[in-house]
Amino acid sequence: MAKIANRLAKKSSAGVWVLESQDVIENTLKNTPIEEIWGVGKHWSQKLRCKGIYTALDLRNIDPRWMRKVFTVVGERLVRELQGTPCIPLELIREDKKEIQVSRSFRQPITSFEELRQAVATYVSRAATKLRKAQLKTPSLLVYIRTSPFKPESYYSRSIVVPLDQAANDTPTLLIAACKGLEHIFKPNCHYQKAGVIALDLIHESATQLQLKLNSPTLFSSQAVSGLEKERQQIKPKKISQTLDQLNQRYGTETVLIASCGIKPKWKMRADYKTPSYTTNWEQLVKVWAK
Repeated sequence: MAKIANRLAKKSSAGVWVLESQDVIENTLKNTPIEEIWGVGKHWSQKLRCKGIYTALDLRNIDPRWMRKVFTVVGERLVRELQGTPCIPLELIREDKKEIQVSRSFRQPITSFEELRQAVATYVSRAATKLRKAQLKTPSLLVYIRTSPFKPESYYSRSIVVPLDQAANDTPTLLIAACKGLEHIFKPNCHYQKAGVIALDLIHESATQLQLKLNSPTLFSSQAVSGLEKERQQIKPKKISQTLDQLNQRYGTETVLIASCGIKPKWKMRADYKTPSYTTNWEQLVKVWAK
């Protein structure tokens, strides 16, 4: 119902449309074709028209149990929503994300390890920024690379999960882990078309726990280091990340980058037809000339 009202509000001269009285609701539903209902696609609309259902009002007046039988529980919820029964609960508190992914296809295929490392470093930097903004940390990082799937004779795709000694969200720590993973899955003489990183099993900053790995030297080295020393080791990467965030927030995204991300790389995805950032970038404001 809100979607229908929103669509009509865009056409209204006042810019507002209120579905309040029963007469207004029925008249609005009567003049809303079945295919314009949110959640009804082309396949559903054709099938409903075959059943004699042409408008949103027709759909509202049918038996929800029949709709469930023919169009599953999704169809039943759609009918009940039109009848005024909320079926999708309002999320007052947003749940924390379980993972964060950053990936892009390249402007042109990459063959060298250095360029591929620059791409992965850039994506890690973006993922780390998102983690800090959401106050989340990750205990493991997935790195993946692949060539073009449209060339099956030379197709290559690999991924690797790199566990961290301790959940982190600072750029230097994640960058070191991602580059180590990339070294293991990189294959020479391949034309890579895409790469990406995924921060897995995210936890809140306040719930960070030290992850000790059995049969690993880190288990013993971490025990040997005092709490004060561990805190000192974490201060520098944390301050670097905080400084990056402050500068980029003040002067614009990617104003300052980690050096391993490269400077004006040739592999970056094309954005020739990107809509200008009229509301966030002074340099891209519309210019009007009066004569």
